[in-house]
Amino acid sequence: MPTLTYKKTDVLVKGLSLDLFGSYAVTKRTLTDTSSFVYNWRGERILPRTFPGELVNGGSLNEVEDKALIVRFFPQFQFSDGHKIVLNYILEDLERESEDEFNPLPFSSEPVKYTTHTAGLDWQGNWLQGRLYSNIFAKYYHFNSSVTQMTFAGSQELEGDDSQVGFGLATSYKINQWATINASLEHAVRLPLANELFGDNLFILANKDLEPEKSLNINLGVSSAAIQLNRDHTIGYTVNGVYRDVEDQIVILSVAQGQASARNFTATLVRGIEASLSYRYKDVLHFTFNKSYLDIKDNRDDPFNPVFEERVPNVPYDYTNATLTAVFKDVIVTDSELSSHLQWNHVREFDRLFSGGVTSNSFNIPTQNTINLGIG
Repeated sequence: MPTLTYKKTDVLVKGLSLDLFGSYAVTKRTLTDTSSFVYNWRGERILPRTFPGELVNGGSLNEVEDKALIVRFFPQFQFSDGHKIVLNYILEDLERESEDEFNPLPFSSEPVKYTTHTAGLDWQGNWLQGRLYSNIFAKYYHFNSSVTQMTFAGSQELEGDDSQVGFGLATSYKINQWATINASLEHAVRLPLANELFGDNLFILANKDLEPEKSLNINLGVSSAAIQLNRDHTIGYTVNGVYRDVEDQIVILSVAQGQASARNFTATLVRGIEASLSYRYKDVLHFTFNKSYLDIKDNRDDPFNPVFEERVPNVPYDYTNATLTAVFKDVIVTDSELSSHLQWNHVREFDRLFSGGVTSNSFNIPTQNTINLGIG
């Protein structure tokens, strides 16, 4: 994967710096579904197939090739102490071709092209000896998609094109080392991802009519920098409240056994809290704890909407993780280090489908706990 990086400060005038990055990658993958049986979550056979394919009736042996170009350009100008203007631009271009020898069409490839442009302008400032920080920003989003859809009658060109504008304000004020108040207000935009638009050719089905996600985001919280309690002990924390009023939220929903597709929800409301805690003892022990609770509910206030104010399905809303890392020095060899980490992840059970007022465990994804142990 060839990459290009260029950085330079004080270009032409003092305070003007440039940061340029570019990469180009070609990836190939094969998606295989030729099983003669259907399996459950435990890997046990539960149903024989007359024809190959557990998910795709008739089977699939899909070879996919992606050609991806990414360009990032970040010029910024520091026009005074504590104040600067930042321009950022990101270009992402994807070309995908696929071929499936199980596909009955005379041409099994469905070439797609997806290009996104994201440009932003920020003004960042510091006042009161750096205790007050503010960031005012505006962003422009544009995407263009093109799909060559193959049929027995020939090919059909399907195109999509959309532009959106986002803007906002973020600010923070440091009261002391124990507390910094953080707040932000943003009209945000999220463009669809390539796999959300075009699918992955097996598990995620395409939805070429997907719209960008728009939202009003409000965040208010308090945090601290690393607080040195004494020479050996350091702690830090963040607590943040989240409010999002979302239009056309993009959510991956189950549409068939083992398959899903991205969909736009007309209106959703997100309310929640995020918190983290960190502790360090010297350079030998480090502990982090993170907790998130984001309640995402259907906000379509329609008398004919049976799932109004129900939690949006297939999206985890309550998750926790913790990591304990220990570092041992001079193990066997002088000036050597041996580190180990223990990580716990917890995801509370959530609904796979809207219940529509029906209570059933068959709609639930059960609670998941995973523990990882690493040494290096």
